[in-house]
Amino acid sequence: MSFETIAVVKEAHTAQEANQLLDQGWRLLGFVASTKDGGVTYVLGKPKTRATLPEDRPAATG
Repeated sequence: MSFETIAVVKEAHTAQEANQLLDQGWRLLGFVASTKDGGVTYVLGKPKTRATLPEDRPAATG
């Protein structure tokens, strides 16, 4: 997976929070099991808007 299209990265510490973010258009980038409390940390990324993607920017002139 390429992260070039990700604008913001966020952690969620519950499945409910992760699911809410997924419903809002975030993408699951990964997850890590915690050895400290037995929980899971979900890592999510919010995609850049179409206008901010590098291929959509006008070429520099000059």
